[in-house]
Amino acid sequence: MDNTFLQAVVDAVRPRLTGMPVARVWQPSPLCLAIDARLDDDRVLFISARPDAPAMFLANRAAAEADPPAAGELAFGSLLRKHLRGARIEAIRKPSGDRLVTLEFRGFAASGEVSRFEVVAELTGRSSNVLLVDGDGRVRASMRDSESSASRIGRPYAAPAAAAPARSRTLEREAAFRDTLASHGRGTVPIDSELLSPCETFRLYREPSGRFVLSTIELHSLTNGLIEKFDDPSNAATSWWLGLGVFERSRSRVRVLGHRIRAALDRERRALRAMDDDVRSAEGAGRLREIAECLLAQQSTAIPIEGGYKIVDYYSDGQESIFIEAGPGVTPAALAEQYFARHRRMRRTREAVDSRRPVVESRATALHELESALDAAATTAEIDEIASRLDGLLGIRRVPAGPASRGSGAARPVSGARRFVSSDGYEILVGRTSSANDEITFKVARPSDIWLHAADYPGSHVIVRLARRGDVPHRTLLEAAQLAAFYSQAKDEALVDVRYVQRKFVSKPRGAAPGLVRLHRFKTIAVRPAGDLARRSDA
Repeated sequence: MDNTFLQAVVDAVRPRLTGMPVARVWQPSPLCLAIDARLDDDRVLFISARPDAPAMFLANRAAAEADPPAAGELAFGSLLRKHLRGARIEAIRKPSGDRLVTLEFRGFAASGEVSRFEVVAELTGRSSNVLLVDGDGRVRASMRDSESSASRIGRPYAAPAAAAPARSRTLEREAAFRDTLASHGRGTVPIDSELLSPCETFRLYREPSGRFVLSTIELHSLTNGLIEKFDDPSNAATSWWLGLGVFERSRSRVRVLGHRIRAALDRERRALRAMDDDVRSAEGAGRLREIAECLLAQQSTAIPIEGGYKIVDYYSDGQESIFIEAGPGVTPAALAEQYFARHRRMRRTREAVDSRRPVVESRATALHELESALDAAATTAEIDEIASRLDGLLGIRRVPAGPASRGSGAARPVSGARRFVSSDGYEILVGRTSSANDEITFKVARPSDIWLHAADYPGSHVIVRLARRGDVPHRTLLEAAQLAAFYSQAKDEALVDVRYVQRKFVSKPRGAAPGLVRLHRFKTIAVRPAGDLARRSDA
């Protein structure tokens, strides 16, 4: 996100956020920050300090949580929540020539005194960072560790010197392209004039190479890809962020597939080299048969010599005498059988190689073709097709199983439970009564399933059913937590703490009333109560 587009975002979000209270602050991932100011469209202010994708915009929750979630709560997000929750956003500042955004917050400390903090987003590329600055102007925390004196905790904050030019590299290329067009007599609007004009249409360019570019002006230098137009810069940025995630996941799949293809090719090459060795070792099979036949023909005339026999080689031009080694007590007939056995083994080896080599060579050729196809793959469908073909070549059969699939247990009726399906396709059970809570927790849920309950309030047990052991998607966890908050006596609260843990860490005290459990460990997540998740059916 370049400076021009970031300025458009700030100008658009400033009137919507100024004066709004902060309901929630969290880090969806280690280099991202989300601030919920209770906007009427349920969007949150999203800040990315990723060096490859610095950005700020109003995002829906799917976009805000698109990156892989952090493993546990992050210290920076926890500190921001402590100081900013309940505070109001008083101002949003941005210098016109730099990608530096400052959000001013005004709240109250536990003593009742007014507290002031600033969140400074330095969206400058490789050195991007987000910092918390207190009312005295000192840095209290930073999202990324930095050697910069302006970012060290405890020191007065000083804005970094502008390192980027006023125009991004994309705009510089566009300016050069327009100059070229003008030199050929094709008039275009000067880029500086267009940048200064009010923008009503925001563009997202998707190049065939996979590069995404946000722009407040039409880019004549980027016309060979898909162009999307938006009337809100945050909507354009949201589409860009989600598209970037899809692209990165595709590139990750390409890397994994490439590694699998190269590993398979290496195996086929080793197999072919081993076949060559086998062929070379079997080259003397015919000679072994000749010696065996000579031994059989001369059982009574073979001359015993220490360590073997002297026989006539009928297959040589001069029928010369040859010496054949033999163990103590081995007769010519037995020795002939040994030579016949070695001949048969070599012949079988050669036949196996002749039979297998075309298969291995064909598979190696197909793998080379897949490698070339993967280099040229540009869409998810093409990557999926390559993955399917690779599985076929390697003899891998993948059994399709949705997240909510649990074999015969998936269809088991649960008396008194509400059934929901998360956005990721996971089945969520919500107990209706105390007895139903016990049933879904101790009779239906597996040890690795996720159990949730509103903290410090009576309410329903909630179970996220997992098809196999593993982490539950962060979006599904949030939706299940919102259900746990909604189906509790805290449903009217603005924000509810929900405890969650694997079912194996939930136990029933002896003689306890229905629904009462003991947690041996747990984590806590704060959510807004919501019960509008898609219903599957009620048992």
